[in-house]
Amino acid sequence: MNSIELINELLYDFVNEKIYLNDKTRTNIFDYTESLKNLLYENMPSIYARKYKRKMPLDESIKKAREFFEYLDPIYALHMDLRLFNGTFEFESEKDIDESKEDIDELKEDFYSASGLYEDNTRYIRIVYEETFADVYAIIHEVLHDTNVMIPPDDEVLTNDERAILSNRETFTELISILGTLIAREYFIANGEKEADIDMMHELYALSDKCEQLDYAIKMVNLYIEKGFITRYDLFSLMEGKDKLSCDAIKDYLLDVLREEDLRIFFNERYLTGFALSYYILNKYDNPSEVLKELNEIITTGYIEDVFNYLDLGFIVSDDKYLVGISDDTKEVLGKAFKQQVKRMR
Repeated sequence: MNSIELINELLYDFVNEKIYLNDKTRTNIFDYTESLKNLLYENMPSIYARKYKRKMPLDESIKKAREFFEYLDPIYALHMDLRLFNGTFEFESEKDIDESKEDIDELKEDFYSASGLYEDNTRYIRIVYEETFADVYAIIHEVLHDTNVMIPPDDEVLTNDERAILSNRETFTELISILGTLIAREYFIANGEKEADIDMMHELYALSDKCEQLDYAIKMVNLYIEKGFITRYDLFSLMEGKDKLSCDAIKDYLLDVLREEDLRIFFNERYLTGFALSYYILNKYDNPSEVLKELNEIITTGYIEDVFNYLDLGFIVSDDKYLVGISDDTKEVLGKAFKQQVKRMR
């Protein structure tokens, strides 16, 4: 099967699987994607490539990450200690990754920190470190993912409620990790860490890429629904008028689709959800740390509506408890929060 055949097969499965496309409304899920992207470009501060100058040994990064978790809640620091003790962490230096690999896609995947479960359900927290302050954020981000990892039972015996709760965790796990990283940034800035704010611009680049990729994916699905198939020409025509950075983000997305054999729409939605709700929480709540801890409990025990109800946001869910949209008031509130966050970055 060639690449275009695989993409068409993935699109067919996506369009015909109700868990993803509930009566063809799921292509509008989080349809604030376009408005968020417009807000990003309209309010984007002047970006210049700031790099971390001070080398930071890995041991120091681990110590600083633990320091933040002790501030957040000693239970989180204990969780990190346990993972360090039982060998869950896997540390690999970016410079030691084998750059002679013939498969460039495999190499690219190796440069990402990640956490989750192996096929035998053992946990892992993989940190690709560069010996700068960025490693502190990578450790915090992945440890927070690990705090809400859920070992799924046999899919054949899952009840609908259990599936909905697993979906809840998958929908909001990036919210917990992104919010935690943003709280950590404020903590380290307040404590005089000179390079703690450098990731602000990286954050905007990452958000821009996710907006472009999800926007492209939704347009691709809509075109498939309209035509019943996608051609190579269609893939390129959907990039028409994009600048080089946007095209690079889309090419990365298509390579990811082919490598993972998945449209990655739900995967990318998680990041957009994480950023949008994190900005909202930072603007609305006086103590976002407490919100993070309470939400981290909700996403592993409740349903999607429980998260939105807790945050006092309007939403639309299907009968089987999957999120299919948000209210106009929520779009407006999230947009305002995004603008406020960008202003703080200027």
